[in-house]
Amino acid sequence: RENMTFGLKYAGLPAEEISRRVDEASRMLQLQDLLTRKPKDLSGGQRQRVAIGRAIVREPDVFLFDEPLSNLDASLRVSTRVELSRLHTLLKATMIYVTHDQIEAMTLADRIVVMNKGRIEQTGTPLELYYQPANLFVAGFIGSPKMNQFSAIVRNAAAVTRFGLSAPVKASEEGNAVTIGIRPEHFVVGGEDEHPLAARVELVERLGEISHLHMSMSSGELMIAEWRGRNAPAIGDRLSLSVEPSNLHLFDAKGVRI
Repeated sequence: RENMTFGLKYAGLPAEEISRRVDEASRMLQLQDLLTRKPKDLSGGQRQRVAIGRAIVREPDVFLFDEPLSNLDASLRVSTRVELSRLHTLLKATMIYVTHDQIEAMTLADRIVVMNKGRIEQTGTPLELYYQPANLFVAGFIGSPKMNQFSAIVRNAAAVTRFGLSAPVKASEEGNAVTIGIRPEHFVVGGEDEHPLAARVELVERLGEISHLHMSMSSGELMIAEWRGRNAPAIGDRLSLSVEPSNLHLFDAKGVRI
């Protein structure tokens, strides 16, 4: 309690107002049973909630969070992330949240600003960044595993890779170097493509219902595809892959979306 009231006492607020704000913040953060404990008796997640409560009682117009979950273990990060999302909805306050964790950004944000070395690469909703990345940096940052990126050359109004993948191109000259991007979850094993891609499974990462297949193409290039279901392919299996044209992303030689 003293941790949460210190700033209010220093600001000279009346005792009744301090008590009201602390009680209200405690209810929001489910801290009522912890108000008499010492900091050393609190867990990492509880200390984080107290820190948030210390900000709430000041009733700011804007909340600033600088990687608040970085020092928590995996399970606490998930529960605290959910709590922050609930709090955001409850308070209806503006929150500026700095993070290097794309899962936090995608699940918490109404809008995301992707920065690279102090430069803004793209601003948009989480789904805008996922489906329409402005450049290769954003494409590689949003998504886990990250987007596969393949070098290609423009021939006859199509970008063509060394292993036969092609995508129609309108805004690029013949012979230009471009990059084709495909997210692992957008590969279809089998499918009805007239020109399927041949790949060999080199490694399988099993995550339960989802498995990540690390594969090599005929050209030697490596890629990752997502498999859903129990019976994932085994190392050494050869697969035919297809991709819906709408799930292909094209970037020019400078890495800018075409």
